Amino acid sequence: MLNDSRIAFIGSGAMAEAMISGLLNKGMAQPSNLIASGPREERGQRLRELYKVRTTTDNAQAAHEADIVVLSVKPQVLRWVFYSQRAQRVGLPGGRCFVFRP
Repeated sequence: MLNDSRIAFIGSGAMAEAMISGLLNKGMAQPSNLIASGPREERGQRLRELYKVRTTTDNAQAAHEADIVVLSVKPQVLRWVFYSQRAQRVGLPGGRCFVFRP
């Protein structure tokens, strides 16, 4: 079902790792179709090594490449994620969009 979907995780911490691990362990996604975005490059490196997923420190880039965007950040960080993007509107495939609005 999700095997062909490109999935972006905005947030690359424990919450994202648990979902990535579950999707891969259950054969529901391919590592090449997953991208995790987070502020710490060393965290991205760990996810690349463990799961062979793509990583970035650019949330907008991750969202732009995805069919599905998962906001895998703590509630208190969510506002910062939106504000930090300065109202960028990122077009997604199929005419859908993901909007960051301050």
